Amino acid sequence: CVNPILLMKIREATDSDTKLIFNWSNDPLVRAQSFYSNTIEFESHENWFKEKLQNNNSLLLINKFGENNIGLVRFELEKNMCTIGILLDEKYRGKGLSSLMLINSSAYYFKRFSMPIFAYIKESNIASIRSFEKAGYKVFNETMVNGFNTLVYKLEKYEFK
Repeated sequence: CVNPILLMKIREATDSDTKLIFNWSNDPLVRAQSFYSNTIEFESHENWFKEKLQNNNSLLLINKFGENNIGLVRFELEKNMCTIGILLDEKYRGKGLSSLMLINSSAYYFKRFSMPIFAYIKESNIASIRSFEKAGYKVFNETMVNGFNTLVYKLEKYEFK
């Protein structure tokens, strides 16, 4: 039995991923767990995505399982911190892959950057909370985002074994 993490690879997103990420972003479950749950228009997604690809403070990582693109982990760097977001293709949910995506992608991030990573997760998003905890993220804080009770998780480089 092969450890699934050995079948996982990461690549940086490119222009050709516009449609893929658009479809993942508009998935009904993704919209429901987002802090801004309105459907995204393709044109505004396209503009947003182009800007992210050109922005040195954004790191968009496509995660692959075997030959299949299974999700996106996105890092947004600010002055003294970085925030993370994750999207997982619905066909790959419930298989424990999101925590592996977070582990691999966070390790990739820390090869280039040293600022701690913060994840803002709706308190009601149990699946996401479990994935981040399995990936070594620790509860840091609680806050409100857009009227939602939100848990803030933190990961620092040294926590990787």
